[in-house]
Amino acid sequence: MGLYSLEDLALEIEFDVEDFKPLLQLFVDTTRDDLDKIRLAALKEEPQAVSTAVHNIRGSSLNLGLVVISGMTEHLSRLNKNESFTDIENIIRECEAELSDLEKLVE
Repeated sequence: MGLYSLEDLALEIEFDVEDFKPLLQLFVDTTRDDLDKIRLAALKEEPQAVSTAVHNIRGSSLNLGLVVISGMTEHLSRLNKNESFTDIENIIRECEAELSDLEKLVE
């Protein structure tokens, strides 16, 4: 990982580190839920459902300064737009790995 530090992320949105930790944990938890929704919607080939969940992740990641995950949502959006549902799983796995790294910051 190495790209993020808890202190830098908190500073970027003008939060104290201790106030930022619960926000980051909430992001990790809700993003995992949204990734599950994307996975299921992709299996069912439901582009609108994929789009909604991707939008949720993108907004939250941008608000928290999480540029890597935000970039991943752009890739998910392109795949969804092209209805490349089978390729979406690879990006989901990358997002899940990134979430695991982020969660280590709050431990």
